[in-house]
Amino acid sequence: MFPFTFDLSLKGFRSLQHICLRGVQKYKFSFDFQRVLVFLLSIISTIKNGLTFALITINQKKHTMKLLFAFSLILLTACNSQKEMTHNIQNLHDIWALKSVNGEDLDLKSFTGIQRQPVLEIFVEDRRIGGNDGCNSLFGSITELNNDIIRFGKLGGTKMACPNMKFSSNYTRALSNVTSFKIENLHLYLYDSEGNELLKFIKVD
Repeated sequence: MFPFTFDLSLKGFRSLQHICLRGVQKYKFSFDFQRVLVFLLSIISTIKNGLTFALITINQKKHTMKLLFAFSLILLTACNSQKEMTHNIQNLHDIWALKSVNGEDLDLKSFTGIQRQPVLEIFVEDRRIGGNDGCNSLFGSITELNNDIIRFGKLGGTKMACPNMKFSSNYTRALSNVTSFKIENLHLYLYDSEGNELLKFIKVD
């Protein structure tokens, strides 16, 4: 232990130990310097720990806010993307007139007599399709419809004979191979699994 003593002159101050000298109150205080030092160090340590905890808390809050902000952006982007996807699917619900098969434009003049320009009618809510293949009426189901993915089930139709049945067969075969779609500038594009354009339609109404 290291005792430490100092004198303090102050009028009107009382202490456990005092002596009067020449009209001035002179006080002697004795205390343990080591204990005071330990006490001061403990205060400093407490303040330091408090500041450290405060900084950690602030940093944690900042980190949490950054995470929340990032999550909000992701959620907003996902919601907007989902809205666009939903809107894109809903736009399928329409009547589409065929414009080309496998990249080759139709010769509309070739559709004479009982043959006519093929149309595809898509019923999104019912998950089914209708229309004609240029000769016979056709119908079928939509087995998958999600984002830009679309697949048709087995197609059925009437059995009327027409002069150009090869074209009708090519058209229905192309429909059976469709796996995805895109709508752009009132046109509907249907693609196979490798991204090749099979069919191109234009919106009728």
